[in-house]
Amino acid sequence: MIEATPTGARTVARLARFVEVALAECDLSMPQYRLLSLLSEGSVNASTLARRLVVSRPSVTALVDGLVARGMVERGTDPADRRHVTHLVTARGHEVLAEADRTAAARLQDLSAHLSPDDVPAARAGLAAWGRALDSYRETATRARHWPSTGDTMLPTASQQPPAAAPSADVQALVERAAATGTLGALWAARQPDAPAIRSAHGDRSFAELNGRVNQLARALRARGLGAGDSIALISANRPESVETLYAAQRSGLRLTPVNWHLTADEINYILRDCGARAVVVDGRFADTVGSALDGVEARALLVVDGAGERFEDYEQALAGESAENLEHPVLGTTMAYTSGTTGRPKGVHRSAAPAAGAAASELATLVAEASAYVPGQDLNLVTGPLYHSAPLLFSLSMPLSRGAGVVLMDKWDAEETLRLIEQHRITHTHLVPTMFHRMISLPQEVKDRYDLSSLRNIWHGAAPCPVPVKQALMDWLGPIAWEYYAATEGFGSVVSPHDWLARPGTVGHPTPGHIRILDEAGEDLPAGVPGTIYLRAPETGRFVYLGDEAKTSSSYLGDYYTLGDVGYLDEDGWLFLTDRSVDLIISGGVNVYPAEVEAALITHPSIGDVGVIGVPDPEWGESVKAVVELQPGYEASPELAEELKMWARERLAHFKCPRTVDFVEELPRTPSGKLSKRVLRENFRRQAAAGADA
Repeated sequence: MIEATPTGARTVARLARFVEVALAECDLSMPQYRLLSLLSEGSVNASTLARRLVVSRPSVTALVDGLVARGMVERGTDPADRRHVTHLVTARGHEVLAEADRTAAARLQDLSAHLSPDDVPAARAGLAAWGRALDSYRETATRARHWPSTGDTMLPTASQQPPAAAPSADVQALVERAAATGTLGALWAARQPDAPAIRSAHGDRSFAELNGRVNQLARALRARGLGAGDSIALISANRPESVETLYAAQRSGLRLTPVNWHLTADEINYILRDCGARAVVVDGRFADTVGSALDGVEARALLVVDGAGERFEDYEQALAGESAENLEHPVLGTTMAYTSGTTGRPKGVHRSAAPAAGAAASELATLVAEASAYVPGQDLNLVTGPLYHSAPLLFSLSMPLSRGAGVVLMDKWDAEETLRLIEQHRITHTHLVPTMFHRMISLPQEVKDRYDLSSLRNIWHGAAPCPVPVKQALMDWLGPIAWEYYAATEGFGSVVSPHDWLARPGTVGHPTPGHIRILDEAGEDLPAGVPGTIYLRAPETGRFVYLGDEAKTSSSYLGDYYTLGDVGYLDEDGWLFLTDRSVDLIISGGVNVYPAEVEAALITHPSIGDVGVIGVPDPEWGESVKAVVELQPGYEASPELAEELKMWARERLAHFKCPRTVDFVEELPRTPSGKLSKRVLRENFRRQAAAGADA
């Protein structure tokens, strides 16, 4: 390849991502093309391909099997090793490379639109170097039967680190036993003691250090009278001690409840009493608030991290007197997260037989693990969200650590800081929410160009519906690396890969037939393409209940199915699309208006940093559409801008869907998980309307 400055190298890397997106739109199979280009390195295994192709290992096996059947590859010398293949170029391989050349040339002009004028020469040089690499592949094919072990290669879009060996049957059995007792951390500490487990502003931990402190905390809790089945509450920002508490509970048989530290003392008190907390671990920053929330809480242990508080014991002193050796009789614990409480008090989502976070026994965990293809001891996952929320807890923390990959903890999310940390730590995986997508995309181009993000190969999201233009812009920038899931604390719906999403923009996946039903208000199935309430099949065992709320539990179930209150539809081919939540639906003049659709149209206006759409009382139409807008820096609220935004919507939507009024606010009320609180927006409007009536 060409010699390039760091800036030029990043430009070429970005261009490679754009070509991937372009190829995904062609008849040519993009993974097949990338496979052929990667094979310039000679014999490789499924672990390498899974990481470099950004697909799961089973998908790689299927891909290789298909290519074998078509004569495009041949097996290695060991017939028993299904993961190891040696590759050759055939006539069909030449056709694939030629098609890639034609596609790249045809797309060059389109790709230039993504780059600043100063970057275009480097982009052209990158494509020229790409072409020379493809020529080198062809020349090699005419001289030798197999691909060489060295030579020109395309710029990779994923990690260059060597693959981890495939686990033996004995190792797999150890992993399964460790998962069943909550001791996966101990297993990884034995296999890679010095590998980084946690990096954070509050301290780092290797896997050995993390495991030792987890054992110390588990013993400290037992010494204070806690036993299997007891409840422990954690109120902490993202720091190593919160991870230690999670895994101490997991191997002690405790039920851990992470608590939102933004709550008031009264709200925290309700959760502590509701979950029956017998122990509380609190970050020193929140000790005063939690100290005021202990009335009626029968806790045997109150530990404070990096701080002090009346009635609290110092966390480090509690650990100091305990052994760091592995527990002799570990017992698998559980987690019980609380719903966000969009109506009334939040409720604990409880499963008496559910695995603890990180035990990796659920269908969702399996799918995520396969798609993420973590490399133990090498990959790092950036934790961008608060660990009291179930999505960051599972996707950003428990999943990588359970597979031997480390995590980098963010204490507070910031768009540019995210880019900086990705470059600094060579982050490979992360979990984001659509609001984060939008704020990262909205950064000035010179800021985005400042950071090398080429290590990043997997982004998960799914906490809230993502507008199609926002996700498309993200993948135009970073490449097809955004995986989406439809799930919640209560259960799992579906997962969609980047390439399936690009083929069907807006889908959240293709659920197993029968797993999801779309029902009308009478509980009858609706035909394909017609929106209705989404119901998911409940598992045979381990079904959730809302702790202490039989009415809410029963209202969520319909036979063997339950609903999260979302509205959507299945298309003719069984792909699932979300439209909105039933509680947020606007009925104007008897016609349904889905706020998410209006928000997706408005968010593309350059002035909008964030937007929420609600229905407000209207004497003529019953409800009318109101947009509440948070502006980007550099824009000022004005009646003229409000009219401009209404016209922007009218050019993109049917008129009955468009906002009749636009309000401007300093900041929209979003939960830390990224969900917009429509309840708060509606309450704010009612207060304003009441104040106006009294004036």
